[in-house]
Amino acid sequence: DAWLDEAHAPASSADVVDLAHAFLYCRATYGFAMREGHMDSITSGAALFTVRKVAYFDPAEDACQMTNSTALRDMIGLEAPDVIDACWSTAAYRPSFFVAVDDERKWVVLGVRGTIATRDFLADVTASQVRFCGGSAHL
Repeated sequence: DAWLDEAHAPASSADVVDLAHAFLYCRATYGFAMREGHMDSITSGAALFTVRKVAYFDPAEDACQMTNSTALRDMIGLEAPDVIDACWSTAAYRPSFFVAVDDERKWVVLGVRGTIATRDFLADVTASQVRFCGGSAHL
């Protein structure tokens, strides 16, 4: 909270562009469900945890590895060799993740998906806070 009260130099336009580009990776961690618009609004996002659960195909949990990886590449504009590894897990306590190389920005990106499936709530409710870099994080 103290950090918020302090004055800070304005961000450079290059930093803002990098942040916007990083946001694309954040969105892409949600794979197929995000690309197909199932998370574009509060209503469609809520449907993933309610009415979509009883549907024939659940975009959050039923999309295969290849479908999610293709969605990831499409949303960011990567080629297949740029994605070093990806695991689109729907198991409890096994978050989905990917590792990619962004040659243009000279970045190696580790993306870890947050809550998208009902099982993810298990990890959410059992997470514990720890002190980290002057703040806190959850395990």
